[in-house]
Amino acid sequence: MFKYILAFILGIVIVGVMESFGIVERYFIIFFTINMFLLIKNMGKIKIKNAIYLIVCIICGFIITSYCSFYLEYDGRGETIRGTFKYKEETAVLVIFEGEPKKYNLPILLKNIKGNKRFKPILTTPIKLYKTKRIYEHMGNSNYEQICNNIYLKLVNKLGEGYDVFLGYSKSIPYYEDIINKKIFKNNYKRIIVVPIALTESKVYYNTINHISMKKAYYKECQFKFAKPLYSSKNVVSSIIRSINNRQEGLDKNKIGIILIGEASKNLENKFVEHRSIKEEEAFVEKIKKGLVDLGYDERKILYDFDYPNEEHMEKLLIQLQQYGIEKIFIVNTGDIVDTITNQYIVHKIVEDAKNMEDIEVLYIKGWGEDDLLVEAIEFKIRSINVEKWN
Repeated sequence: MFKYILAFILGIVIVGVMESFGIVERYFIIFFTINMFLLIKNMGKIKIKNAIYLIVCIICGFIITSYCSFYLEYDGRGETIRGTFKYKEETAVLVIFEGEPKKYNLPILLKNIKGNKRFKPILTTPIKLYKTKRIYEHMGNSNYEQICNNIYLKLVNKLGEGYDVFLGYSKSIPYYEDIINKKIFKNNYKRIIVVPIALTESKVYYNTINHISMKKAYYKECQFKFAKPLYSSKNVVSSIIRSINNRQEGLDKNKIGIILIGEASKNLENKFVEHRSIKEEEAFVEKIKKGLVDLGYDERKILYDFDYPNEEHMEKLLIQLQQYGIEKIFIVNTGDIVDTITNQYIVHKIVEDAKNMEDIEVLYIKGWGEDDLLVEAIEFKIRSINVEKWN
């Protein structure tokens, strides 16, 4: 009986090792070592029936612990109290980025994994968390939130009086739901402009808009307006082109290859979103290609990775460019302000492997960054929406 208890505990400890981080992870590794020693010591003669029971006990411990780990999920919900004083004259501007935690953060990652799913993904969650943890250990901290904060501060300065700007995320803290409940509704803003920073009308964009639209039913006196994505913005196109051209360093443009990587593959599970988002992204990329060709870059050497982040497909594109006898390759994320740390990990592995290519330098441009052209594009959208008639 004791060995079955040890097997059950082993399942618990395995989840602990996979999901925990830092000193807690080290403690779980010690527990794992002790548990394995005791289990082997008390195993006795192994029979098929006993082995099956042991495996079942380990699986039960694994599943129960994985399920219970969701009780650690981030929950920022709090009571929303509408102010009793008069409405604010200023327009509230909620800028929403997708976001990601700066460091490995178990409660936030659990919330993101669960999302709006009806059933918790119990079996796959520890594996996903373990992979994410190892990526953070390899890549270090994510600078996504730092770039978002810099854009936010620039927007505050540019918009000036008459606007109160708030920053929220869909996959990190502060979550935009918390900002709406605890800052915007609580402080009696009547006019609210929601600005999801997205390239296309993607799955994430639609989920954000639909979720906030449901809030309108509870606060009918509030007026919401939503900004469209940035795929039609000339400023964002110019920003990406400038980012590439500034790294040319006097090299003959015929010796440069460019791989533009995007976000369309995220939307393949939704046919309606897939069609619209892919069309918008294709149009956006074509504008970038045209702008680069106008500057003297060879159109044949500008490729688009629709299947990103697919490591095998990316390597094929690198080999394809190598055949043109180029000396430098730019891998450029066109879909967001900065690539997620998971995608960065994949691209960095590809870049490291590409060092084996003779006389070819591979550079990785992680996203739009915090370029002033991008900030101006967002500012223009906000001001244009605000001058339109409010109900």
